[in-house]
Amino acid sequence: PAYLFLNFSGFIDMVIGVSAVLGFNISKNFDRPYLATNVRDFWRRWHISLTELLKDLVHIPVLKSLDRLGIKNDFLKYTMAVFLVFLAMAYWHGSTINFYLFSAIQFIALVIQRAMRNPAPPVEPDGAIIIGVKTLAMWVYIAFSFFFFENSWSQIQLILNVFKT
Repeated sequence: PAYLFLNFSGFIDMVIGVSAVLGFNISKNFDRPYLATNVRDFWRRWHISLTELLKDLVHIPVLKSLDRLGIKNDFLKYTMAVFLVFLAMAYWHGSTINFYLFSAIQFIALVIQRAMRNPAPPVEPDGAIIIGVKTLAMWVYIAFSFFFFENSWSQIQLILNVFKT
C-alpha cells in the first residue's frame, strides 16, 4: 500500500504545486491516511476528491431517495448507499474483478464498523497504546485490501495457487 500512496500522493502534490504556481488553488487529496484508526477515518483521509465526489453524486442522493421512499431504517439506508458508492468506485477504477473485490472488502468493513458503533461517546479518550494498536490494525487491513486493488485477477489467482495443497 505504501507504493500506491507514495506514487499517487506524489503525483497529486506535484499537480497542487504546479497549480499554485499558475494561480489555482487545489485542495489536498490525502490527509495522512495511514494514521487512520478505523476504516471510516481512512476514507475521510484517502483520495479525498474522489470520496467527496462519490459522497455528493451517489451517497447523499441515495439517502434522500430512500427517505422519499419512506424507508426509516438508518442502518439499511446507510448500507444501501455505501454499497452503491463502492460499486461506483469499482467501476470508476476499471470495472474488473479485482476492483470489485477491493470495493466489497471496503464495503463489508464499513458496514461492520457501523453495526458495531457505540452511540455513546467514550468516557475517556484512547491512550497512545490503544491508538497505536488501532493504527497498526488499520495498516494490516489496508495492506490486505490493497492487495486486491493493486493486482489483476490473473495475478491474484497465481498468488492464491501457491497456497493450494
